Formats: sequence, structure tokens, C-alpha cells
Amino acid sequence: MADLSPNVPAESPPPVLQVSAKTYLVACLLIAAMVFAVGRTHPPTPTVLAAEIFIVVIALFVFGSSRVRVDKNAVTYGALPIIVTTYSLLPEGPAATPLPLFDDPALGHATGFDLVPLWFHGLERLIHLDTLLFLLGLTFFVNAIAQMQVPEAVALRIVAAYRRRLFPAVLTIIAGVTLASGILDGVSMIGLAIRILAGIFAAAGVTLVGPGTVVFLVMVIVTTVCGMWLAYGEPPNLIMKSILGLPDTFFLSYTLPLAVIAFAAVAWAIRRVLPRTTISQERLEKMRVEMARHSLVPADAMPAARRYGLLGFLPFIGLLVWHGHNPTVPLCLSALAGYATARYGLPHPARAAADREGWREYQEYLFLIPLFLSITLLTASGFFEPIRAALVESAVGASHIAVVQFLASLTLSALLDNNVVADFGGRAIIGLPDMPLYAAAQIAGYAIGGCLTHIGSAQSVVVYTYILRHINPAFTPWQWIQAIWRLIFIIAAAIIAALYTMAWLLF
Repeated sequence: MADLSPNVPAESPPPVLQVSAKTYLVACLLIAAMVFAVGRTHPPTPTVLAAEIFIVVIALFVFGSSRVRVDKNAVTYGALPIIVTTYSLLPEGPAATPLPLFDDPALGHATGFDLVPLWFHGLERLIHLDTLLFLLGLTFFVNAIAQMQVPEAVALRIVAAYRRRLFPAVLTIIAGVTLASGILDGVSMIGLAIRILAGIFAAAGVTLVGPGTVVFLVMVIVTTVCGMWLAYGEPPNLIMKSILGLPDTFFLSYTLPLAVIAFAAVAWAIRRVLPRTTISQERLEKMRVEMARHSLVPADAMPAARRYGLLGFLPFIGLLVWHGHNPTVPLCLSALAGYATARYGLPHPARAAADREGWREYQEYLFLIPLFLSITLLTASGFFEPIRAALVESAVGASHIAVVQFLASLTLSALLDNNVVADFGGRAIIGLPDMPLYAAAQIAGYAIGGCLTHIGSAQSVVVYTYILRHINPAFTPWQWIQAIWRLIFIIAAAIIAALYTMAWLLF
């Protein structure tokens, strides 16, 4: 893994040309009008609709990493009128292929749970509403826990348990983040992890320009690839779970072994990067003092607040288990109930801070709503049917197809957001005989690809922003790739071997 030179000058970043969102939206409306005018005499095909969606996701990459910038919400919401117009003009559009707005009305009565209104099921089919609300509750829940400084307190105990030795303490913390990332939101977890590790590195005298930066990049892998052992902490996994109806046992059987392989590679990489050093007791005590000074929860109220935080995990886990046994129970109830319980134990300033940070993190997901709707329209147009037929009729073999899907998902996720790749790829394998193998390959592919670039996943965006603000404002996307590509290559090669082994043993 390439090291980032500590002698990189802290130059000012090149000037950025920010395009007005209003200007972009007006341009999109004009294009939509042109599409409508042309489409009335020359109806489009589903391929045209797919091309438009592909252009949108490419625009997210271009306008998110070049000197010319457009807000990603403007990119996706602006493109929505164009895509809806194109869909409405398809010869076999809404009339022949109606949108799957509602579940069977008898479903709730058949399962004994009919409290969820049909409009909720309809929006779930259209834009993954349940997943979006689960992420809303989860980001707020994690930020409420963060106000109680539970992660920092646990990290200090770990450091003390290892007699202040840096490497075993950091590796144990990363193992804990891996476990938590399978259950809690990866974006929130990486924010907490970076804050904890930055404090530990400062106490150990480890420079952030160099080893510290590399470890932060590795944490993207920890919260995406290593965290794919369960569905609930990663939005793309939830999307795949929703589209394909995957049970929790699928992730434990298929993606947990792949996550273990990735963690072994991460441990090796961190061992190479971190110096063999010990944190002094004086610096550790200083870190404790700084924690107390920046806390919005008074010391005398902290024990009660932490009790409520731990109590919040009871409804959270309980409702997750209930959802696992009865999928008609909305997934979002678990995160919202956990958040409400934890928030109740916080004093007013800490509540306000948790809500503010939770909403700031959740805004990173809002651009996905138009994309989810667009891919639903693409599915209704019949675009994925030939792809599924080709996979069924292929004589190449399930193992080779799985590896191709893995590499394709990896490549696309490096350029696009991995949530989009999960939604797009999941719909192409619905109902296939070897669907579990293909799903595992796609999950691993978009998780690894999301780490390769600074915009491949929400976690990448969080880390890249942190590096620019706190470490090196001249840090470039190319430096990101240089620092991480070797580790990505090692993990990808190991997972390809694991996919072939899995296909040989199970299929």
C-alpha cells in the first residue's frame, strides 16, 4: 500500500466553479420539454431511459470530483423531470406495465399484521421508503449515543487494557467498529471512529499526514467491506435485502466469510502503517480531560444518559428480530424507537446537537430518492428482463458469472454511489436459480468499489471531507487511489478466490 508522504505541502486547493442549482434545474426542465416534443413523434425505448439514468450517475461523479461543481441533490432532482417524461412516452409504459405501487391488500391479513397502510407499501416499492426511514432513525440514534461519549469511553478502556500499546489497541477498536458496522449505520460509525482514532493518534504522537491518513482510508473499508456481515448497517445491503427478499441468514452464510477475509487484509495493512509505540499515561489523561471539557452532558448527568442510551438498544434489537420473523413489520420502527429512547436521556443542549448532527449526516442520502424512483421506472419498463434471460441461458457457469458481476459492481461503485449500483444490480438477478451467489458477489463488489474513490460511498465522502478540512486541503482524488489501490486489489483477489470456492462447495 502506497504511503502518503508527510512532506506534502499544505497548498490551497484549486479554485472551484460552483454552478447554481437554479441554473441547472432550469436547464433540465428545458431538456425535459425537448424530450416531450420529440418523443410524441419518435417514442423512446427502455434503452433510452437507461441511458438517461446512466448519464445522471456519471454526472454525479463528474460534478462531484472536478473543478466544476453542481450540488448532487440538484443533479438527481433536476434529472427527474427528464426521466419521468421519457417513461411516460414509452410505447409500453404506464398502461402496459403499471408501477407496482401496492402490495396485495390481503398480505397484512394473511400475516396477522395489517397496521401498515397501503401507501407505505407503495412508497416502499417506489423509493425504498422503509430503508430511508430506517437510515433516518439510525443516524439520529448513533449521534445520540455519540453525545454520551460511550465510544470514547470504551476506546480509553481498550487502550488501558493493552497497557497503552498503540497497535493492539487500534486493532481492537477497529474490530469493534467492524461488528458495530453490521448493525449500525456505517456513515455514523466512521464519523465516530475517525474522531476516536484522531484523539488516540494525537496522544501517541502519530502524524495524521501519512500513517493517520492511510488508517482513515482503511476505515472506509472497515465500515463497508468488513461491515457487510449483516444487512442493517449499510444502505446498499438494505436495498438488496428489500429487492431480493434476503433473510438475515443469507448475510451470515454468504457475506460474513467475505467480511472476515477483508478484515484479515485490513489488520495486515494497519500493522504495516502504524509505528510500534506506547501512549504515555500523561497524554492519555489529557485526552480524558479534553473529552470531559467538550461534552455537552454534565458529569453528574452522564451515568443516567448512558443508561438510556443502552436501554435504547432493547427496542432497536427487539424490533429488528421481529422484522426478521415478520417482514411486514416496518424496519424503520427499530431505529426510530432506539433513537427516541436514547434521546430522552439527554439534556436539551445535547439533544439539539445530536439532532443537528444526525440531520447533517442524513442529508447525504436525500439525493438517492430520485435515483431510486428512476430505477423503479426502468424496472417497470421491462429493461431488466433481457438481462435476466441472458443470465439464465448463459452456459458460462454460475461461478464465472458471479465473478463478472463482482468485477462489474466494483468498477461501477468506484465511479458511482454504491447505493445506486445495489438498486440497479439487485433488480437484474431477481428470481435467478443461483441468486444467492450472485447477490453475495454484487454485495462484495459494490462494497469494495465504494472504497476505491472519494465518492464511491457515503463513507468515502465523509473521510475525504475530513482530510480536506483537518489534514491536507490539497489532498486529491488521485492521492486517495494511490494510497488504497493495493489493499483493494489484495482484498478483491482474495474474494474472487472465495467466490469460486463458495460456488464449488454450495452450487
